[in-house]
Amino acid sequence: MTRYPHFMINEIYEQPKCIAATLKKHVHWSLDATSFKTISHIVIVGCGSAYYAGLTAKSPLENQLKIPVDVVIASEFTHSSIINRHTLVIAISQSGETGDTHDAIRYAKKNGARTMAILNVKNSTIAKYADTVLYTEAGNEKSIAATKSFTTQLLVLYLLGNQVGLTKLPALMKATLSCNALVASIAKKYHNARNVILLGRGNHYPIAHEAALKLKETSYIPSEGFPTREFKHGPMALVDSHSLVIAIAPKDNFYSDSMRIIKTIKSYGAPIIGITTKGNLDLKRHTSDVIYIPKCSNSLAPFLTIIPLQLFAYHMAVLNGLDVDHPRHLTKAII
Repeated sequence: MTRYPHFMINEIYEQPKCIAATLKKHVHWSLDATSFKTISHIVIVGCGSAYYAGLTAKSPLENQLKIPVDVVIASEFTHSSIINRHTLVIAISQSGETGDTHDAIRYAKKNGARTMAILNVKNSTIAKYADTVLYTEAGNEKSIAATKSFTTQLLVLYLLGNQVGLTKLPALMKATLSCNALVASIAKKYHNARNVILLGRGNHYPIAHEAALKLKETSYIPSEGFPTREFKHGPMALVDSHSLVIAIAPKDNFYSDSMRIIKTIKSYGAPIIGITTKGNLDLKRHTSDVIYIPKCSNSLAPFLTIIPLQLFAYHMAVLNGLDVDHPRHLTKAII
């Protein structure tokens, strides 16, 4: 029995433990160890949060493995993908029963690709079709909105690329969770928001999408993620004083670019919530509210920036009196 009022908040808080367990299970595993040495192309397929985990891991994998990585929504995979025996298709699914992802991995097998699955549930349908299966250690995820399954899926993808510094993640994520009271107070200010715009650059562009999905699932608030610089190429027209903008802007190589867009948005009168690195006081001058994450490497930052966004979606739903664990029209596994 959880000591938290809802499964979602309990599962958000379980993430450091789940990350530690997944690290312990797979820390010595690498792509080279599987003998996939003839792979010249990787395609990651998934739906919803699993798809965004793949997008977040795309650049880290390409940088480490020096292999092109494409990330495709599973339901679109069979319509446009060119694959062969030198392709590794990685299917990601919490339940292992996601119908569109199941169809994608069957298509990959039929066309001669090597296949791998990243799953959370053993003995599932997708596991039967994959050449290799890697399990996350997220445990039973009861809330429909994915939280701990997302971060553990992302971790396994990082492990494929032999990313360094991952052992620091449990402590960093635990420290990040200390923002919960602040996030709850910020949510009280904005829980009646008409729409939410989320901005991020690099690895934080997929995090903006994942956070938008969490808000849509739990709070039913129209929310959309954009690459920060791309936002000025049309979507900026959405901004007015009734919009809520969340800018993911850790102190990284993209920070200066992000600040230019943030200052422009501020001039249009929209309230802005900033998420940045601890010690960065600059962002506070240009936003309505700031949430800080611990200092860490750029590659690890997405594991931390997603936490206050998960918490924000949770508190927004609770404040609006919604069933946060069982959003309308949604089920945990879509067959």
